[in-house]
Amino acid sequence: MLDATTWASLAGAYFPVLLLLIGVLLIASWKIFTKAGQPSWAVAAAFYLVFGLRGCRVQ
Repeated sequence: MLDATTWASLAGAYFPVLLLLIGVLLIASWKIFTKAGQPSWAVAAAFYLVFGLRGCRVQ
């Protein structure tokens, strides 16, 4: 079983990777929204991100 210090060191090691992944996902979502004709600022709003994609139509 892992103790608290092991979990803390694992979290510290993977935190930069997690930030990089979130950044890549935000940039990709920004480009998708822009190409779909939706306002690109809506990427920052998680609620709108989930429900705003329902109105996108790919041509």
